Amino acid sequence: MIAKRLVYFVMAATLPLALITAVFTVTDGPRPADASGGDSLRPYIDADAWHSGLRLTTKLVWSTTASYDNIAHVDTGVVLAGEAGVVVLANGAPDSQLEAVKALSTTPSIHLSSGYERDEVWVVTGRRVVERYSTSADTGPLSVVIVNDNHMTGADAVPGRLIVRGIYPDSLLHMYSLATSPEQTEPGAPVNVEGVLTATAGRPVMPGLHRTLARQLHVGETTLSPDRQRIAVAFWWHDRIDVYDTEELALVRSIAGPRVTQLNVGVAEVGERRAMTVIGDTSYTYIDVTATDKWIFALYSGAGFRDGPAAFGLGHFVHAFSWDGNFAGEWQLDRGLNALSVHPDGAELLGLRWDTALTEVVVVDGLELAERLPALETGRRQ
Repeated sequence: MIAKRLVYFVMAATLPLALITAVFTVTDGPRPADASGGDSLRPYIDADAWHSGLRLTTKLVWSTTASYDNIAHVDTGVVLAGEAGVVVLANGAPDSQLEAVKALSTTPSIHLSSGYERDEVWVVTGRRVVERYSTSADTGPLSVVIVNDNHMTGADAVPGRLIVRGIYPDSLLHMYSLATSPEQTEPGAPVNVEGVLTATAGRPVMPGLHRTLARQLHVGETTLSPDRQRIAVAFWWHDRIDVYDTEELALVRSIAGPRVTQLNVGVAEVGERRAMTVIGDTSYTYIDVTATDKWIFALYSGAGFRDGPAAFGLGHFVHAFSWDGNFAGEWQLDRGLNALSVHPDGAELLGLRWDTALTEVVVVDGLELAERLPALETGRRQ
């Protein structure tokens, strides 16, 4: 399952260092301007409000030997998706443990997102297939959306549209309108819907890069605001979060993270051509992102490329930002996690951790976090 996160970087992982003919290192450098009108990407930071280094504790609430690597909150509970399919978890009495109550699908999935109805999820099950499920229904998928996008790695649903992320050389996001309504016409009969590409968004991270390297640097994780009006993109390879509106995919702002993360790329002979790729001491940045209507929570790794897949894909810190670009703080987790999901009202923050033998769901003690974040709602740059 760790390999899924590295599949787009096989070239970098398998190149012998002897083949590298040129290397340059990016540690900070110029940052793009804040699209909200500010003159700097670095967010407003109040020294009294930046609670760096505080520790968040976690408690195990569910585990299984089945393989899941995505997590999302819905009104009816918590949904997991991965190689084992899609399963719904619900709170169990009296100790707040979770329990599996329903299997929505046994088809392996690539990405999971909550839907625009509060009891539904959208699941990417193939390079061109996105399935919509109701967690309240006992039928199969309500609809199956087919998109002509072989580079898709995830999809988020807003009414009438899908916003797709992938390994694109010239953009970050693609928007697909749904040619027909994906509503269920009769119980158990999914509607096949064709997605029509209507817009792309996202400026290149570094203009002028070779397409192979650009594809790698544009990969990230996405999350929608609960009202589906905004989408945040947190990047795997650099400490930046972009916020777009979901109507036209216009960039609202870019937000810099609090840490400067090293990125090394090199030019190498790959087959019969030279190409640039991620190498060496590069560190992983944001490996997942989730949000409420007020806050974006990004799971930060910081582990080095040379540390190996086991450490590389784990996040040990939670970074919190407001949607208007203010950095709220950094909190250290007491265990590494692969994914995060926050309840839309902020009442619960869950983490997911997996390895080759076990999948664990933990609740993150957010009491300390919740007590501090409301103080940042006033008196900040709008």
